[in-house]
Amino acid sequence: MSAPAASISLLLEAVARGEAAGFERLYDLSISRVYGVVLRVLRDPALAQETTQEVFLEVWRKAASFDGSRSSGWGWLLAIAHRRAVDVVRSNKASRARDRPRP
Repeated sequence: MSAPAASISLLLEAVARGEAAGFERLYDLSISRVYGVVLRVLRDPALAQETTQEVFLEVWRKAASFDGSRSSGWGWLLAIAHRRAVDVVRSNKASRARDRPRP
């Protein structure tokens, strides 16, 4: 069962104030959904775990930019997760292209 959007929004506001307890609760309530979004994009559990960790680091650093009048807490959080996962896919693709021998 997932947390209501209002709860996630309130927790993001707590995180924006630097409240570690709010971050812990946000993490506990959202880790499975965030990881699920990232894993669906990356299809590699180890890479998805690493990327999920980066997502939560970004949430800690950028929680003050969350605006509840523009999006729900879930929407904001899962958009970060999806964007970060897509960035990893693009970065890996570009890296493989650079490593490919040129004719």
